[in-house]
Amino acid sequence: MRKFLLLIVLWCVVVFSYSQMDTSIVYLDSEWKEVSEINYEYFRKVFKVGKLWGVKDFYKDGVLQMSGFYLDKKLKKKHGQFDYYSKQGVRYSEYHYVKGKKNGLHIMYQKDSSVYARKLFKKDKLFGESYWYHDNGIVASREDYMKGEMTKYTFYNENGEELKGDYLYELLPEYPGGLSGLSTFISENVIYPKQAIDNNIQGRVLVKFIVEKDGTVNEVKSENYIHSLLNHEAERVVKSFSKWKPAKFHNLPARVVYTVPINFKLKNS
Repeated sequence: MRKFLLLIVLWCVVVFSYSQMDTSIVYLDSEWKEVSEINYEYFRKVFKVGKLWGVKDFYKDGVLQMSGFYLDKKLKKKHGQFDYYSKQGVRYSEYHYVKGKKNGLHIMYQKDSSVYARKLFKKDKLFGESYWYHDNGIVASREDYMKGEMTKYTFYNENGEELKGDYLYELLPEYPGGLSGLSTFISENVIYPKQAIDNNIQGRVLVKFIVEKDGTVNEVKSENYIHSLLNHEAERVVKSFSKWKPAKFHNLPARVVYTVPINFKLKNS
């Protein structure tokens, strides 16, 4: 009996040691470049399964970000199903690969795990029919592709009724009153900081932000640095924008990154 237990213990030690040898951990920054364990944003576990190399990427807090398999140790050729997850652990995308190329079904998911889109790929190019869905599960857009090029699209409302007439495939976000309304709002609401005037500080600040699906403005941030006084004022104005008419892609509201320039120029300069 003791000999039997000893064999079990030895077997467990061997299996544990083997699994440790075959699993490596790599630390990555926000741009997915390898870094030290001190400055990482993600970490990756790589392990061997038969002839394939399995990979699991994790957010810094240990939540799974991606799982999939590669044909090579250098992790260049994806093969099989790849799943991607949000920071909340919700799967938002599923791809299928064959020898490094997208082949087969690609599914995108909503936060509630309902299907947002279904697309077909053949050798990395969209092929056949793709579908995008309203929140209630009704098809919003049916799109036909051939070798990556769209040949036809049809839009539907939330009741499943085909939308007749000419509808643009892509609609960019629009501020009330269009570009003229946007320009007017900026010029009427920018307050040139007195300290900047006194010190002859001038320049053009580029402010990047996101127009959300409901038209609100979020994640406001300067793309360049002129001076803290001007950058702060430019960001303040953008944060005070009214609601935009949101962008639309595939007949669905879309979250879009937008950039506006705000000029600070003294009249006598």
